Amino acid sequence: SASLQFVHYLIFQMDTFEGGRSDPGIGMSKEKLRELFEDELNTDVLTVGAQRRDGHGLGLRITKEIIESHGGRIYIQSEPGQGTRVSIVIPTGAVDE
Repeated sequence: SASLQFVHYLIFQMDTFEGGRSDPGIGMSKEKLRELFEDELNTDVLTVGAQRRDGHGLGLRITKEIIESHGGRIYIQSEPGQGTRVSIVIPTGAVDE
C-alpha cells in the first residue's frame, strides 16, 4: 500500500501568520470546492477524502469559520487526481470588530 506524502509549511511575518498543507490525494473539482462552503450543508452527500475515508467536508467548513473569526482567510487549490493544497493566512495583530 502506498503512503501519502503531506507537505506542511509555516511562515511568520511581521503582521501575519501563514500555514498550509498539501496532499497528493484524489483532489476535488471546482464544483465540489464551491459546495464545501455553501450556506446550506448537505450532510446526505458523502465525499471520499485523501485517505479514502468518507466525510461530509465539515473539517474544512469548521476550519474556515475559525480562521475567518480571527480575521483570516483560507485558500484551497485542488484538481481531481492532483491532490489538494489548503493555505491559511491570519493577522497577528488585533482584529477590528
